[in-house]
Amino acid sequence: MAAKMVLACAYRHLTKAARKRQLVVLSACSSYFQTLFLDHPARHPIVILKDVRFAELRTLVDFMYKGEVNVEYCQLSALLKTAESLKV
Repeated sequence: MAAKMVLACAYRHLTKAARKRQLVVLSACSSYFQTLFLDHPARHPIVILKDVRFAELRTLVDFMYKGEVNVEYCQLSALLKTAESLKV
């Protein structure tokens, strides 16, 4: 059975990372997630990210998969702050 993970932030859910390969991508791109998953192994982890907006998380996940994203200048500061806190 494939691993399922749910990322929850700002009252919305991101279930895009629903299989084991997404856990690998998140761990490879973020030392925060790598440490979290190694220190707290769970078959179906639920990760609640306080003070992380859904749009920023979705953009960072897109960046992890595509290697690039387009961001409006007015959103850049918040995105970089989130990326820094998640160690992306």
